[in-house]
Amino acid sequence: MKPATDMELITRLYDAALGRVDWQDVADLITQSFDSVTLTLAIYRPTSSVPDFVASRGFTPAQRRAYQEHFFAQDPVAAEAMRRQIFNRAVLGSDLVDDDTLRRSAIYSEFLRPDLKAFHLLGGELPLPHGELVVFGTHRPEEARPFVHADVRRLDRLLPHLRRALEMRQTLHLAEAHARPLQGTLDLLPCGAVMVAADGLITHANAVAERLIAHGDGLGQRDQRLHAARADQHSQLRRAIEHAGRTTCLRAGGEVAGHLRIDRSSGQRPYQVMVCPLGGDRKALRAGHAVAVVFINDPDGVPGPEAGLVQALLDLTPAEARVVAMLASGVPLPQIGAATGTSYNTVRTLLARAMTKTQTTSQVDLVRLTLAVSAVAMPARSQGPGTRPEPRPSS
Repeated sequence: MKPATDMELITRLYDAALGRVDWQDVADLITQSFDSVTLTLAIYRPTSSVPDFVASRGFTPAQRRAYQEHFFAQDPVAAEAMRRQIFNRAVLGSDLVDDDTLRRSAIYSEFLRPDLKAFHLLGGELPLPHGELVVFGTHRPEEARPFVHADVRRLDRLLPHLRRALEMRQTLHLAEAHARPLQGTLDLLPCGAVMVAADGLITHANAVAERLIAHGDGLGQRDQRLHAARADQHSQLRRAIEHAGRTTCLRAGGEVAGHLRIDRSSGQRPYQVMVCPLGGDRKALRAGHAVAVVFINDPDGVPGPEAGLVQALLDLTPAEARVVAMLASGVPLPQIGAATGTSYNTVRTLLARAMTKTQTTSQVDLVRLTLAVSAVAMPARSQGPGTRPEPRPSS
């Protein structure tokens, strides 16, 4: 099989970072391209003694454990690389430790030769944010042709892309880890909540939202995307979601991408809709990744958390608790002001105070906290979560 070109390898790295291919496929392609027999790609974290093995080839899980627990401390090549602090560039094992020294080492006689048939090394170490360190190495057996400096130059061209791909992988894992508890919290909401991608693709909907969307009364889905029946309101919804998709994690705290009303063909009161950005690294988000939560409040639906309960649980003032309770019920800020007889700026001030007291940094986090503590304290409603009253007949 013809070895992969540099561009094919780089493309495959980013495909793996975005979850389009498995990292193990990348490992296989690299070993084939460098005519090597083993490969290890691992991330070492200062907070853990166990490395994150992203991919490997030619190592069994037991051999990886043996190296980590016993032979790593005896590895003269790794020790010399750390001593010299050689980062962000490719290096030959023979440039760190001469062949005779390696042959006399315990790791070679007890591990590399009998278990892995590995001798010649080509590798590199790449620092990542937060003190993490990527260790990459690929080997050929002793009887094979040694790696040469042409191989070093080729790996040097790949290492910057490998580092960026792994940074993307880390960012996405973090975003997904944050999304999982958020989905669980959204399922507690008495209002509809839909997580959407920048193009409106629905990635998660809570029980109330599923009912609203299935009912199709002014709001539904088309091609698995959130869709408003009226063209002008659908355009407003799309613009709000697109704005959320341009909001990075550094700007997302407290920001709302849009408030709007969605009219209903039944003649019932319009849905109150609020779009809140989730934030995140726009450069690293894969296609279909959630960028916003769309809160949908049905004025005729079940009530949300009671203000008195919110006040007691979160140690807020009565005014702050009213705002937070209404926000957790999916009521947009302008409607909160109208309902409470206060200005929009006053509502925002009360909300900011509540966020300070609860040590939350965004409206999504404040709603998440409010619903979580309310769910524990409130007795279960007889109708169950996500239940809505039967629609009133249209007049």
